[in-house]
Amino acid sequence: MPATKADLTSLETRVLSEVGSLETRVLTEVGSLETRVLSRMDDLEARLFSEVGGLESRMQSQMVSLELRVLEGLEKTETTLLKEFRKWAISFESKFRASDALVVGFSERVTSLEERVAELEDRGRA
Repeated sequence: MPATKADLTSLETRVLSEVGSLETRVLTEVGSLETRVLSRMDDLEARLFSEVGGLESRMQSQMVSLELRVLEGLEKTETTLLKEFRKWAISFESKFRASDALVVGFSERVTSLEERVAELEDRGRA
């Protein structure tokens, strides 16, 4: 039996109703999915910020530790250099004093020789 206009209208109404019902269910599911996705994104964002915060704290701690080690190394190097310089200065001062004593001794001998030469010249003229 062929379909009548009323049958086609009834079929169209049912199809439209089913499509509307499907559209409502799809929109509901999409809304629910969107809510779940946004919730997961919020959770992931919170975890990410937490991890980044922890990483930042660890990096700051390591930087402080590294800075302390560098400062300790610099202080040790400075102390070593000052000790070695002091040793050199003491040695240099000792050698300088010894040289100064030699110069004074040579100066006295030269003065003595000059006096003797002057006496000999005076005797030779007389």
